[in-house]
Amino acid sequence: MVVKQRGVALILVLLFSAVLTTVIVVNRYKMQLTLAIGYDSKNYVLAKSLVMSKRSELQFLLATSDLWFNGVSSQTLSSLALPADLNFWGAAFLWDDVSVSIKDTSGLLSLIPYESEAWRAMLKGLQIGHADKLVDELSDWIDPDDFIHLNGAEQQDYPAEVSVRNGLPQTIDEVQQLLSMDEDTWRKLHPIITYIGPGFPQAPFLSDHLLEAWLGNERASQTRERRKGSSENIIGNYESGGGSIGGQYPSNRLMVQIKATVGNSSYQESFTLVRGLSTREFLYTTEVKAGFAELEQQ
Repeated sequence: MVVKQRGVALILVLLFSAVLTTVIVVNRYKMQLTLAIGYDSKNYVLAKSLVMSKRSELQFLLATSDLWFNGVSSQTLSSLALPADLNFWGAAFLWDDVSVSIKDTSGLLSLIPYESEAWRAMLKGLQIGHADKLVDELSDWIDPDDFIHLNGAEQQDYPAEVSVRNGLPQTIDEVQQLLSMDEDTWRKLHPIITYIGPGFPQAPFLSDHLLEAWLGNERASQTRERRKGSSENIIGNYESGGGSIGGQYPSNRLMVQIKATVGNSSYQESFTLVRGLSTREFLYTTEVKAGFAELEQQ
């Protein structure tokens, strides 16, 4: 009987030790998790303050200098103590450890004004196989009549739940409803569409991945060489793929994205700055999106 009692007592001691150890481990994990959350929250606040500070600095710079009005040149960047790779074609650059991207909307396809040949040239340059069909469908979506373009589609061709507007799309996302638009094509097109733009994309402000599509290999190579930084104004006149001459100066709309990372926390803001035509000062900020940003893979 004494041996059995000792055995039961030993089991109880072991059970108590196991429970106590589990409680200690769980509480320790909770404390570490709380500390990590607090640390990440502090870093998030720091990252947010860096972005907000850089946003204010950028807005002040664009409002008080000729950078937005006359364009980017190495002399201007040097005189203003700005990063040498600052640009208006959307390539990200580091500015005081903050990642900044500035994209002039004149380097994008626009819905207002809508130029079907510009869309056709860009889509074919991107090697989208059904480019003609998409462009004709978009033309039919926009024009006010029910006549069908060669490769287009009108209301009778769409499912009942889709209503062809026969007018300008009210949002960029409306273009996704085109009859021949698939997910892969939309992923390519969505980032390069702006609601208000130049009609024909202007070569000086094209993103690097669009240069071959719009200019061809030879002129794309020449443009990249020009962008590497010369003593002349980096923004010059280029013949665009649509046959028009690219504007020498930035437009009145800049799409901006600012991102800062501190530790394991990252914060970013994206917005569009708009200024009056022929004026240096921007008028307002629109299309603001802010919040957590994905951390880059190490």
